[in-house]
Parts: sequence; structure tokens; C-alpha cells
Amino acid sequence: MTLPREYPPLMGWLTTDLASHEVQLRYASKFSLWAVFEEPVSAVNVRNLDVRVAGRVVCLGPCRTLSDEDDERVLWLTPTQVVHDLELLFSKAEVHVLGMDLSSLPLSDDYREGIDPSFRSSLSDLTYELNGYMAHLDELDEQCRDELPVVRSSVQASLIDRTTLGFNRSLDAWNAELVRFTKSLSLVEREHYGFYFRRQVWSILVRAPFLAQTHLQTPTDWADPETQRMIQLNDHEGSSTFGKLLHKYAVGQAPSQAVRNAQQECSQMLVRRLQQRDAAQDGRFKVLSVACGPALEWVEALKTPEVYENVILSLLDQNPDVLADAARRINEAKQALGANLAVQCIEASGRSMLEAPVLVEPGQQFDFIYSLGLLDYLSDTMARSVILKLYELLTPQGELVLVNVTSDGSTGLLEEYWKDLKPYSRSETEFLALVSPLTDADTALHYDATKLEMLLRVSKKALAEKT
Repeated sequence: MTLPREYPPLMGWLTTDLASHEVQLRYASKFSLWAVFEEPVSAVNVRNLDVRVAGRVVCLGPCRTLSDEDDERVLWLTPTQVVHDLELLFSKAEVHVLGMDLSSLPLSDDYREGIDPSFRSSLSDLTYELNGYMAHLDELDEQCRDELPVVRSSVQASLIDRTTLGFNRSLDAWNAELVRFTKSLSLVEREHYGFYFRRQVWSILVRAPFLAQTHLQTPTDWADPETQRMIQLNDHEGSSTFGKLLHKYAVGQAPSQAVRNAQQECSQMLVRRLQQRDAAQDGRFKVLSVACGPALEWVEALKTPEVYENVILSLLDQNPDVLADAARRINEAKQALGANLAVQCIEASGRSMLEAPVLVEPGQQFDFIYSLGLLDYLSDTMARSVILKLYELLTPQGELVLVNVTSDGSTGLLEEYWKDLKPYSRSETEFLALVSPLTDADTALHYDATKLEMLLRVSKKALAEKT
């Protein structure tokens, strides 16, 4: 058989009833693809198919085998539960789900029960307005489809400049209504309202790469690095004008700004620590970044290259591709800026961090350990165990910096409704309780400028100071 070569192949992982296989995925049609195995394979029941696209993993879900091909290494597949536009996936690395707009379908009485009529009316106004924006901007995009890329980009930039103010005002007004409607709801009621909201606006949400990523990503133990990359860049991303507008609005909200603030403050703490270290100190200053993600903070920090002489940076993450990308990004930055910084990678998850007998060289400790957002994805029990492990890896007078989203304030509702995220948020008391077993440590907690992220500094006392 002849495999199509219109678009470059993608790598994927296909799970059957018996095993998991790494496969090469090739475009077959708008709603089907070929999975190419290394060895011959008989017809299988495909329980799940994941595909790596532009550095992130997209879950296509269960698939149906359409027919047996002449080549025994190839299966022709189509996803069965979620209908993806595979042409956009292969050609533009864009996740677009079709047939998911349920706003026009009749709802059961149970589904409507408990939803305030004024909430339904307000949400109906929002979807009407956003659909109007989407239809108009998509029509203009279609008119520019045959233009050169530079011309299309220029037209899109003009449309964005003219549309952003009114578009953002509409969403700001809705979010204020959302907070007003939901602030007095119970947890069960909030979940019910959230499901109702997302069901109405699903086809709108997935047009923004940031929101599509949070809804369609494969679940992981730690913060998704592609989501973190989008937050840090804070730019217009996507192929459509409407998608770019919605994406930029989402990454510009207070929760995302809080993540950027925490990243910047943590980086500044590290720079000050490096500047204040003893110039005569033997050996090298060792830093550990836990759940490192894209590690974009180092690209900015390396603008002062002299600070990073005799520094070893260890990047720890459960995803080898994330580690490779982060190491590459840092190496490119340090070479461009002339910084002398050694980078090494440690592949480990939250659980393996606790179970593995040796994560680093025997006896090795770190002068500075930090994690941006890891605790948002860990229960209290797991968080305490991970913190204790990290504290053991800290040198005397070393410093551990941890970040956690606060449970105080209403902004979390926007995360819960728009992004369907429910992190382990904590109060000050709950956050400090995680480090209470560290009786020989000094702790200091403060907030970022938005008051949404807490930064906890844990300093290990020198041996002579311990009683």
C-alpha cells in the first residue's frame, strides 16, 4: 500500500488489551489515520491512542480498525469517542474537536434542575456573542486563506488590534457575572454549574490552544509543560484569529499572571542566592528544579552569565521529552550569552522520587531546590512525603522554595469553569502545615502581586545551629 506523504508523520502510543506499542502515525484522511508498527501485527482492539504533537501529548482515545491492509505492519484507524480534525492535527499541530457543540441539543430535566434561569439566560447571551465573533472572524480568515503567510499574519494582527478591546470587555463582564452567580454555591452545585457551562461553550473553548490543552491533554501527575510554556509566553497562539484572541485572553488572566509572577520571584531568589554565596567556597553550587517543565525561567535568568560560573543545574521531570527540550533550551541560551552552566537531567515522577533508592549520586545534596506548581497536583499526604525527600537532599544552610495556589479568593472559579482544573489549593495554614514536620527549618511565606500564589521559603539550619 502507498502511505500518504502530504504531512510529516507523528509519533504515538497505541494501547491494546494486551500491551502498549510505540507507533508511527501517518495522515490518511480528515478523520482517519494509519498506525505503522515496527513488526507485523494482527487485528487488535485499540483501547487508546496518544499522539505527540508540537511537544505535547494529545489523547485520541479508543479507535476502530476500519480494514486489514496488505502491509501487516499497518492498521487503518479512526477515533470513536472524540472526533478530531486530523488534517489540522497533522498539518498545523492544532487540536480541533468536531461535533462537540451540544448547546443546541435538548437537555434532560435532571440536567436543567438546579440551574438558575438567570444563569442560563446570561450564558446564552455569552455564547451568542462569542459565536458572532467566531463566525465573523472565521469568514475573514477564509477570505485570506490563499494569501502569502506574511500577508495573512498582517491581516490577523490588524483584526486582533481592532477586536481585542470589545472582545475582552465582553468576557470580563461575563466572568464578573460568573463569580456573582457561583460564590454562594456548594461544591456539588459548583460542579453542576461548571458542567453546564462547559457543555454550552465546548466548541468555543477548544478553539483556543491553551483551553484545548487543559481540556484534552493526557492526565499527568504534574503540571503539563505545554500549558506552562503557553502561560510563560503569554502571546497570541493558534491558527485562527478567533482562537488567538481567546487564547491570549485566557493566558492573560490573573491565575496565569500569578504563575508568571511566582516564576519570576523564584528566579530572583536564586539570582540573589548566587550573588551572595561565598566567593572562596570550594566546589560548585548545585541547583535542583523539580517538575522542571519548560524551564523558561532560566532563559531570562541567564542574562547575567557571570553569576552562573561553577553552577550545576539538575532538571527533574517525569517526561524524558520535556527534560530534553528544557535542557536544549537552556543550553542554547547559555551558549548565546556566554554563561558557564552545567546541566544534567533526572527522569523521575512524584512517586518514583519517593520509591527510588538513588535519584542522584550517592551523598549528593543541593544548595538550592525549587518547584513551581508541583504541590498544586499533590495531595497533602504525597506533598508532605515529597517535601521531606527534597529537604533531605538540601545542604546545611541550603534553601527550598515551594509554590502553591491559594484557596483564598474567587479567581479559582475561573480556572474551574473555563479550564476544568481543580488543583490542590491551600490556605496559609494548610500550606505551612506541609512543612511543620521540619522542626529544624526556618520558613517564610509571602504572596505574589496578585495574591493568588504563595511562595514558601524553607531554609535548612547549619549543623552548628541545631540543638
